[in-house]
Amino acid sequence: MAIDTQTGTSDRNERLLAWAVEHGEFRGQDAADHLGVKVQGIGPVLSSMVRKGDLLVRSHGSTRLYVAAAEEEPEQDIIDIHGFESTLKTELTTELGKLTEEAAQIDARRAQVAQDIARIEAGLKELS
Repeated sequence: MAIDTQTGTSDRNERLLAWAVEHGEFRGQDAADHLGVKVQGIGPVLSSMVRKGDLLVRSHGSTRLYVAAAEEEPEQDIIDIHGFESTLKTELTTELGKLTEEAAQIDARRAQVAQDIARIEAGLKELS
């Protein structure tokens, strides 16, 4: 009898896992509905599948969401830090060049304005 129970459990878990892969993220209620069991009975099934590594569980507040372990998002590629530093250095050098040029233009304009002010003041002094 234990063998039949084990076989039934294995079949149920395989059906649930196949459904989970197709379905994506789901709640315990969704799994219970899929298997046609009461929601109170699905908790131990899901817990055992999480322990075996077939499912992953995420808690969102008081809600537990499950996903097939195979459906877990792939890890992000590690950033090529040297390439990132090189690109950042190039971009910052370019920006520094632009700002230096703009600062030089502002300084030249200030000098021109100062000359114009001096010329106008001199003209006003002549007229006084």
